[in-house]
Amino acid sequence: MDYNCESENPDMSRSELFYKLDVIRLMDSETCKTFEDGDPSVFSYSALISTFGVWILIYLCVFKGVKSSSFIVWVTVPVPVFFVFVMIVNNA
Repeated sequence: MDYNCESENPDMSRSELFYKLDVIRLMDSETCKTFEDGDPSVFSYSALISTFGVWILIYLCVFKGVKSSSFIVWVTVPVPVFFVFVMIVNNA
């Protein structure tokens, strides 16, 4: 995505611009300035949905206690190892 704000903020990386413009919507994409008190801003529904999704996952992981933690370990340990092997094979 090409941001018009790159020329006005040369010290800010593209990832910072993406975060401030699209994720938390701290800056206005047209004027490239941060919102001040009284300025109309746009609510970030994607950030709200992501936050609720994370809280739901945390609740599902914790609500059964120790009994469900063994299943979580069986899933969360092999998956990152598998992805490391995929990245190694993909770069070979």
